[in-house]
Amino acid sequence: PADDRPHGADCDGAVQPAIGALLMRALLYAAIVASPSLTDVIPADRWIAGGSVDELPDRPFAVIRITDAPPSVSKSTQPRVGIWVHDNRGSYSRIDAVLGSLRTVLAAIVDVQDANNRISCIEWTGDSPDLIDTDYNTNVRTASFVVTGRK
Repeated sequence: PADDRPHGADCDGAVQPAIGALLMRALLYAAIVASPSLTDVIPADRWIAGGSVDELPDRPFAVIRITDAPPSVSKSTQPRVGIWVHDNRGSYSRIDAVLGSLRTVLAAIVDVQDANNRISCIEWTGDSPDLIDTDYNTNVRTASFVVTGRK
């Protein structure tokens, strides 16, 4: 019954992301796959949404994770984006090149809006040190961003 579903759930009971999150995911993915500096290293089909890695993809690959912004009484929002870039063990040079390109590509997303939401800018907040993912047996580094917008 409808009253047993969580707030924001669809007819099957699955909680759907806010329209702003859908806009953000679509913009991030479109900007990434339109950039040869990124897709020459990681093909478009290996840019994966967080939580959807079922099988180990060919390397290199990247996982895009979006964390909702803390609740706010204002209409402004600042969700966090983490992009985990994985590659074969050994050199981090391809990972470093992708992280550098991500900063440029995402910083170019300025003043984009749909009918209900607006992304003012995407700000780089830092990269992780060199890491090793023992589950995937890969070298990995992350880039972190804050998305400033209005809902």
